[in-house]
Amino acid sequence: MKPFCSGERSDVEILKCAAASHAGLSDINPFFFEKPLAPLVAARNISTKITLKDCLERILEFVQGEGETLIEGAGGLLSPLGESFDLLDLVRELKSQVILVAPNRVGVINQVLLNIRELARAEVNDVCVILMGVKDPDVSAASNAVVIRELSGKSKVFELPWLGEEPVARPSLKKSYGRCEKVLAAIVPHP
Repeated sequence: MKPFCSGERSDVEILKCAAASHAGLSDINPFFFEKPLAPLVAARNISTKITLKDCLERILEFVQGEGETLIEGAGGLLSPLGESFDLLDLVRELKSQVILVAPNRVGVINQVLLNIRELARAEVNDVCVILMGVKDPDVSAASNAVVIRELSGKSKVFELPWLGEEPVARPSLKKSYGRCEKVLAAIVPHP
């Protein structure tokens, strides 16, 4: 599920395809805005107000009977989603595991540790990190995971290789999943 999406719905279509879901796009993505803006700003531009309660209701309605559900954020942890709430508020309310995904390149240590620190301040400690390989890795890519593991405390840190230019396009999706399967199983083990 991707509750918020701005600009285009290609991410939502990819999620639908990857999950082989029969749900409609509006169920997978109840808050869609045509302009590529932070959801709060996009909603205000069309005179709409979205509350945390509205968002939680739509999410809980969708996940009933779905088992494990991946909920993709929009923007970063502190991106404003609606009136007086951001992704961190949503995570706190859902009491869910957090999977931080970031490109494995220079600057990622700071980015990841800031997010982990903010999550810890909100008493969200079930965090794992996925460092995504990039097409042309810089010298930091070899040590980023080691340093994040060392400095992040209890967070699990995983690395995925570069998956190509369009890893989630329909022809590549199965191959990409195969390359990610072990990491995904380690994050959300199935019985």
